[in-house]
Amino acid sequence: MPCSPTGAGNFAQDHPKIELGAKVVATLTTLALAAVAVTAFLHIGAFAQHAQLGATYVGIGTAAGAGVLTLGLISYIIYSCKHRNNSISTSSNSNSSSSDINDINDINNSNSSSSDINDINNSSSSIDDDNNNQEKYSSGWPASGKLAGQLITAVEEGVKNRKKTPGIFQIGNIDAVENKALLQERLETIIDAEIKLPNVGAAGNQGGRDEMEDSHVVCELTIGGKEAFFYGVFDGHGDEGNVAEYLKVNLPGLLASKWGNKELTELTDGDITNAIVESCFEMERAVVDIEGGSTATFVLQVGDGRLYTANVGDSRTVLMKKDDNFYQLSEDADPLNSRFAKRIEKMNHTVVQKGAMKGYVNGKVAVARDIGLSFLSPRPKITFIDRDVETDLTQGELGYSKGDYLVLACDGLWDVATNQEVYQDIWKMEQKKKDVKQMAGRLVVGAFLNKSPDNVTVVVVKL
Repeated sequence: MPCSPTGAGNFAQDHPKIELGAKVVATLTTLALAAVAVTAFLHIGAFAQHAQLGATYVGIGTAAGAGVLTLGLISYIIYSCKHRNNSISTSSNSNSSSSDINDINDINNSNSSSSDINDINNSSSSIDDDNNNQEKYSSGWPASGKLAGQLITAVEEGVKNRKKTPGIFQIGNIDAVENKALLQERLETIIDAEIKLPNVGAAGNQGGRDEMEDSHVVCELTIGGKEAFFYGVFDGHGDEGNVAEYLKVNLPGLLASKWGNKELTELTDGDITNAIVESCFEMERAVVDIEGGSTATFVLQVGDGRLYTANVGDSRTVLMKKDDNFYQLSEDADPLNSRFAKRIEKMNHTVVQKGAMKGYVNGKVAVARDIGLSFLSPRPKITFIDRDVETDLTQGELGYSKGDYLVLACDGLWDVATNQEVYQDIWKMEQKKKDVKQMAGRLVVGAFLNKSPDNVTVVVVKL
């Protein structure tokens, strides 16, 4: 990581408060010398006529000047000590420093190391928690640094992903169903036939729950004069799906309105990420009178290039790369994750663990972030990936290619399937020439065959 060479520059210039102290001493010294000179000048006649009296005046003037100089030196010493103590205190209590900011600015430099990136990731996480109530995502931090750090965290969490219900998830189980006609009828019932985009499929089913509280959306937007697409899955809780449905109807349009008539080339990462965060907070205020809440995992695809993934809660978005690997793009806001648990406790709430892998905030809801419930933050975690760029996760860079897949789904799927199992089944289905709509439907049916007790909603996008 590049840095300024040691030994270069001026110490006082690099430390403005010490420079100010030096200037104070210089000024007081000048005043002291001036006092001596003026005293001598005014009484020069006294020297000629009354040498003894003149000498006395000069002595008094000199003593006065020396006193002023001494006071100046004492003031400087006290000032310097105080500044030193303040600097030490600030260094020990602050979550960020100018060097941290410089490290983040250098995140895309080829000389950065993985340890540097991890440091940035940890720092940005603490800043995110400290500024949890601010509706600005990149306030005080370069957006590119936060996005890169959070992508690394999401991918690492995805590798460690463990399903909450034991068993082997295999879409192949569907093909073993004896009544193929009934299976096909079931698929046609749960697949969303209103989606007309040929590369996107979605399906959802109530399952064993009393209500269907999930919603999903696939729509086209215009951002900066360019075509954009919005894909989202919302998992409602405690309100018969009212908040989830509200997000489905209102969030995409609100987000698109944030940039007005700005050209796409004018929009920075900060513009995009702040608009996403502001929209989530505005949705929170809009549904404040509704009893429940909802998770949200959604992707904004701008043109045919960059994909922004935002996540609130434990729904999840995963990139399935052809002949390569899977990469989790969102981080589950799990109450049992220490990073989220600390923030919950800081807000005077508690996490109650039920079973081996489920934690509930205040014993009520199994997510650490949410849109709608007042005791949880609606602040999303955001990542981005670019098309046809070289993947270098040590730099927080991940590329996708034509023919890769995105899978967005609520925890009803991920509780019974790992990222790797879904990855394997996506490519098995492609080999069998299943289209994206069949893929989404079969993943939903597969979740229930693997005893998912929850609503299940899946969106599959072929990039």
